[in-house]
Amino acid sequence: MRNIFSFVLACVSAFAGECFAQAEKPAETAGIFVSIDTVKRNDIKAYADSQKDFEETAGKAPGCLRALFMQNAFYKDKFIRYAEFSSAADAKKFADAQRALKTPAQSEISVYETSGGASASTPFIITVDFDEIPAASVSEFLKISKPLRDGTNTEKDTLSYELYASPENPARFFLFELYKNRAAHAFHSKQAHFTEWDKKCAEMKFVRRGKFIDVRAPSK
Repeated sequence: MRNIFSFVLACVSAFAGECFAQAEKPAETAGIFVSIDTVKRNDIKAYADSQKDFEETAGKAPGCLRALFMQNAFYKDKFIRYAEFSSAADAKKFADAQRALKTPAQSEISVYETSGGASASTPFIITVDFDEIPAASVSEFLKISKPLRDGTNTEKDTLSYELYASPENPARFFLFELYKNRAAHAFHSKQAHFTEWDKKCAEMKFVRRGKFIDVRAPSK
């Protein structure tokens, strides 16, 4: 009986090990689509309305891992369309399709391919998703974030640093950061406009989830 039990246990363990070995890992980001869109003041609402389905539609594109459409928190005539893909080729195909669309926006579209390592010439992207900010705290969050945004964009090797909010949900925020390299981010993280903002966010218990991505120079 003991031998039979041992045999069954060994088979179960082997089967379980095989199942774990065969389980698929979550797809990793290999390509990033970024479009910075600027519209005329009179076209802001119409453009925002025209992009309401962007996240759902882009999410169905081949290889798309996630997609966002957000409005600049401080400059309402600027928007970002952002999408991550499991392959750079899919990101480029998606970018071509977006370029073919006719919209009232002036769009600066870039596609970034993730890099296997970092160097002085490797651009560095950070995306930060905020858990929904309590409605009563949104104005204070914007108040403390404006000096951060302005100060960071004066840093020599910061290429872009913008806070975005969902047109559909003003309490949902997304921070897009683009640096010349990791050294530029290391410099940024020591500046008073960041450390003071970081401390205030912690005090107000704003929950953030960041993603750090080394990329190659973008294709346009």
